[in-house]
Amino acid sequence: MSLNPKHQWLAVHASGHTLAVGTEDAAFWQGRPDTVICGPETMGDKDHFDTVVLGEVLQLVDDPQALLRQAIKLIIVVPNEHSWDAQFQPFKNAKHKRVYDTEALAQELDKAGRKYRIEDVSYQGWSFLCASC
Repeated sequence: MSLNPKHQWLAVHASGHTLAVGTEDAAFWQGRPDTVICGPETMGDKDHFDTVVLGEVLQLVDDPQALLRQAIKLIIVVPNEHSWDAQFQPFKNAKHKRVYDTEALAQELDKAGRKYRIEDVSYQGWSFLCASC
């Protein structure tokens, strides 16, 4: 299977027993036997996970700080709509409660007291901010 740059980034950074929260990359995660897929509303599972991946979820929830404080190792992917091609209609998704750029995501992670590294992963007119904490 050929991976796009976002999935390559996720494959390198997500390790161990993983909880993948969100549906954008469900097909990618289904091939991993050590991964549980759920939506943000069921994230409070009692199981222990080495890594929690918030796959295009942070911009959708009311309280991002609550999610950021729930895991020891956290992988975050959010759309970087500031760098999208116009054909993908950036800033038009009414479900998004906030839009992140690198500075805004860094501020969110600083507020949660997380140490992090943020990378911008772009391909075919799409752009995503990927953070490992």
